[in-house]
Amino acid sequence: MLNTRSFSQILEEFSDAGVTSSAPFEYESHCEPAGLAELTVLVNLRATRAAHPSVYGKRKAQPSAVRPAHRFEAPEQEAFELLQHYARLACGAGAEPLLNSNFNGAELKRAYRQAVKQAHPDRGGSSESFLRVRRSYQILLALLTKVS
Repeated sequence: MLNTRSFSQILEEFSDAGVTSSAPFEYESHCEPAGLAELTVLVNLRATRAAHPSVYGKRKAQPSAVRPAHRFEAPEQEAFELLQHYARLACGAGAEPLLNSNFNGAELKRAYRQAVKQAHPDRGGSSESFLRVRRSYQILLALLTKVS
């Protein structure tokens, strides 16, 4: 059931209760109009939610849509395998692969960062392996932009 009190009735209740403004200047009613407007909205929202609990209840989790696997050509397949290999080395032998065949942009970026950590010359990799990982990332990123 919606709140049937008018704004002036709510204002009178607050004035009678002696509620003062938190603002540095005084209003005629000694109450903040913005605060009272927000209060009115909250009171009506609470009443609406109480009247319709099924609509405003907890949302059921929607099953996530399964993304189809990407179709790789030869250079893209090599780039995918190389990036997956270095990312797996960085995470450890027992870790799940960071990059699946149905990856999105965020997963590709995460796998690339792990692979770069492993292949970077300052971390024991060679400059050649670092450049190969970087080129693989660029190839797969181009695949993602081509798909979308």
